[in-house]
Amino acid sequence: MSMKFIRVHRKLGKAFKDLAIILIIAVIFFVFAVVFNFFEKLEEWRKYGEHSQLDEIVLVLVILAFSFGIFSYRRWREPKNEIAKSEHAEAKIRLLAQTVASAKDCISITDTNDNILFLNDSFLTTYGYSDEELLGKNISIIRSPAMNAKVANQILPNTLAGGWYGEVINRRKDGADFPVELWTSIVKNELGETVALVGVARDITDSTRAKEKLLYHNEFQRVITTISTEFIKVDTLRIDETIEKSLQYLGDFVKVDRSYVFLFSGDRTKMDNTHEWCAEGIEPQIKNLKGLPVEAFPWWMQILRRFENIIVPNVSDMPVEANAEKEILQMQDIKSVVVIPMVSSNLLVGFLGFDSVQFERTWTNDEVSLLRIVGTIFADMIEKRKSDEELRRKEQHQALVIQSIPMVFYTGHVSPDMATTWISEQVEQITGFAPKQFTEDTMFWQSRLHPDDHDRTLDKYFSVLKEKYIHTEYRWQCANGSYRWFSDHIILITDEQGKPKEIVGIWRDITERKQADEAIQRSEEKYRTLAEASGDAIFVIDRAGCLEYVNEIGARQLRRRPDEIIGKQPIDLFPGELSEIQQNNIQRIFQSGKTHDDESQLTLAGKKMWLSTRFTPIRNTAGAVVAVLGISRDITDRKRAEIALSENEERYRTLVNTLNDGVLLVDNDDVIVLASNNLCQMLGYREEELIGKVGLQILVDEYFREIIKEKNRLRKDGIADRYEIQVLKKSGEPIWIDVSGAPMKDREGIIYGSVAILSDMTERKQSEEEREKLVLELRDALANIKTLSGLVPICSSCKKIRDDKGYWEQVESYIMKHSDAIFSHGFCPECTKKYMDDLKKLTKPTT
Repeated sequence: MSMKFIRVHRKLGKAFKDLAIILIIAVIFFVFAVVFNFFEKLEEWRKYGEHSQLDEIVLVLVILAFSFGIFSYRRWREPKNEIAKSEHAEAKIRLLAQTVASAKDCISITDTNDNILFLNDSFLTTYGYSDEELLGKNISIIRSPAMNAKVANQILPNTLAGGWYGEVINRRKDGADFPVELWTSIVKNELGETVALVGVARDITDSTRAKEKLLYHNEFQRVITTISTEFIKVDTLRIDETIEKSLQYLGDFVKVDRSYVFLFSGDRTKMDNTHEWCAEGIEPQIKNLKGLPVEAFPWWMQILRRFENIIVPNVSDMPVEANAEKEILQMQDIKSVVVIPMVSSNLLVGFLGFDSVQFERTWTNDEVSLLRIVGTIFADMIEKRKSDEELRRKEQHQALVIQSIPMVFYTGHVSPDMATTWISEQVEQITGFAPKQFTEDTMFWQSRLHPDDHDRTLDKYFSVLKEKYIHTEYRWQCANGSYRWFSDHIILITDEQGKPKEIVGIWRDITERKQADEAIQRSEEKYRTLAEASGDAIFVIDRAGCLEYVNEIGARQLRRRPDEIIGKQPIDLFPGELSEIQQNNIQRIFQSGKTHDDESQLTLAGKKMWLSTRFTPIRNTAGAVVAVLGISRDITDRKRAEIALSENEERYRTLVNTLNDGVLLVDNDDVIVLASNNLCQMLGYREEELIGKVGLQILVDEYFREIIKEKNRLRKDGIADRYEIQVLKKSGEPIWIDVSGAPMKDREGIIYGSVAILSDMTERKQSEEEREKLVLELRDALANIKTLSGLVPICSSCKKIRDDKGYWEQVESYIMKHSDAIFSHGFCPECTKKYMDDLKKLTKPTT
């Protein structure tokens, strides 16, 4: 209140000063008015107001008094107004104090040295302090050490200069840091002096997090936008490079150690690591992850096939069913991983993976959702590359096809001469003339038309104005002087009002086609002539089973004329059972597309006959079977001969099988065509085991093969002979065979094989070998016996022999001296009997 009265008294003092100044001015004004005759001038003015009787002095005094009154009134009014304003300001201050105290923002008032003078309730609640703990303390007590020192040092000087705004990090009493938004301003007194500082702080933890999240999302979206833009601009040939660059963007952004792409093989049985990015110091794995079998990742694939994400914050916590994947990940020192399926057109083409090797990390839903977008982009671009490659391959193929087609495009005036205005470059390759020759000379094209086609072609050309579209074929002379056939398609182009504008044409060389048509026509005539001249029945049946063509022989076999048969079906031409057989044969060709042979017996006009028919498919240019060609031959005589031959063969086989010896028939390549029962028993084979085999390889020992080859050469020369060889039974046992071989000849005398009669002579051979052995043994014994020759004197009584010296000695002694014989002594049966009888007599007891 004292300050208020001081201000009022100051105002009154100023009023008295103003009054004194006015009096001084009035005196000075009066003096000057007298000196300078100012009153005379006033008198002149007064004349205009004669109704006023005031003299000059009164008039001046009145003016001065009126001025002083107005001025004094204003001066006395100001203190009164000031008192009223002061009371209103006090009420306003009280309201402001209540507002500050209850404000949600944190409000602080400090002196010019930043010492705290006032804190509202919100400030104390937010920071966790009481008034007593902070009043008088420096405001820096609530600032966090993590706050930028440069920023902290700028706050006070900027506030003293007028104010400061910014975001800072403060610290609560419990030590927790949090971000705040801070406004500062100054408080001045009536003299304009700064007496206090005001700070308004707002906790922006939630908004900062939201802002950071928004910034993160914006940055991620920027990365995705960058990746999308890269893929939009990139050529399909550089997709791999762009994918690897994008993997680096993503890896750096989501702060992982490795990002990669796996693609599945076409049959979805294997997968390859096709792209990889690794942070510095992380070992690449792409070379080790090629051709991996899908079944090695059962848990992994089960999730991916459902198009779901695989999120593993901690590899060591993976479930039991994921042990296979867990082991593989731990081998690579992976701590956390997220895998995103790459899906295109509802088809799983691969997956996008992110590995954290150095530390465990979690993945937010937003991150996974954004990565899913990248996976879709990758999948679409990879499939687009496949499509582009396929399209490029087709375009290249089509370009090659188009280049190989003699085709020219041109435009022309809608005028009587139809002058050419433009023609494609390929015209020079086809005709030998440059394009400018067609455009510079309006009559160039017409002048080279074939004389026989000239008028007809021009008439057709001019009809395009009426018909809008025409097609014609004609001959045209090329640069080398030859006439070639061209097909010309012309379209009339009109404007919006339907008036003729220009003509557009496609000009194509059809010389080869024309020549082919003529060749086909000649070929058809030739084959028709051949078919009619053939001794076999020839016919063609369409898909409806109707006869399209039959030659004279075929019609004659059916006892009808060709025009009576065309359009008929087998059921109309053959007896019931045979018609069904023929229909089945024809249907089989349409279904299988393969040639089929058939032999059928039928009775026509009471005559039994055999027909051999070959059914062959007739295909169109697309390869589809459109008809069946049948060639039927009367084989009645052959069948009768075959039956007679079969009967003869049966008799012959019976005769062969009744022979004691074996019979073997081979062709000129020594392949067995017949083996009799006795021969099979002799060798231990079944007949089917020998037929079709090369006898030289399975029956003859290697030692005798050269002999057989020589004998075969003799057979081919028509020479028969007899010889002995050793052959092998099925058991491998060798036996000796006596072979009588002779060549086999047909009716023309051509040798087509050999026949052999084989006799087992093993026992005889063994007997001969034993006899030979005995002869050799006797021969050796005779060679070793010493010869006794001449007269040998022997005693008639004692049987002693006299030697050359006249001495008599025992027979055995003599023989032992003159031979190698050695005697052993014993009794012959007669001597034994004699001596036994004598012995009995000697030992007989006496009576």
